[in-house]
Amino acid sequence: MPSNKEKPACYVFLYGSLRAGAGNPHSSIICSRGERLDEGRMPGRLFRVSQQYAALYEPSSKDTVIGDVVRFPEHLAGDILEGLDRYEGIVAGLSTPPPFKREVVRVQRPEGSWLDCWAWLCNHSVAGCSQIRHGDALSRV
Repeated sequence: MPSNKEKPACYVFLYGSLRAGAGNPHSSIICSRGERLDEGRMPGRLFRVSQQYAALYEPSSKDTVIGDVVRFPEHLAGDILEGLDRYEGIVAGLSTPPPFKREVVRVQRPEGSWLDCWAWLCNHSVAGCSQIRHGDALSRV
């Protein structure tokens, strides 16, 4: 007998150039394959590293990183995650560590619930990088 439960899904947290409204053409392609649920907050810090953004996940931090929570159907999850890994420079055979690593992080949604999401986090030192104290890559403040 079929279940009425929601089908399994894959959740991603996008905090930089792939957020809706960032003007990146890759963002519209990604979001067309999934559903943007809402804005979320991940405990940690956001940095400007050259022309891109990088976040550190710090579960006990009072600082937060603001981003989009996007849900993908499970049957698309593998392709989506592989594509985002390539976009973020996580490719097999690199002689140096990739700039980002994919990890599961806890993200707080606007109503207060928490959700486990995949995120691409900084995989190098942020010494000398500018921290974006408000945590929002889209904010011009």
